[in-house]
Amino acid sequence: MPRTNPKVAQKKWQKVFKNINGSFLRFLQGILTNQLLVMSRKHQKKRPYFLPYGKAEYTPSQLNTA
Repeated sequence: MPRTNPKVAQKKWQKVFKNINGSFLRFLQGILTNQLLVMSRKHQKKRPYFLPYGKAEYTPSQLNTA
């Protein structure tokens, strides 16, 4: 196997981690905004208080395209 240049490898991994972090933060943000929406609807009694996470704005499958 050819040895990879450590500098190049490091740059590559930094990029990968940055992407993971960005999409994970967006996923968390989606869950949080979803919970806020549910809480604001609570007094209307139309929806259950906690929706399953699949109903969040960002589902894990959507993150793969981000």
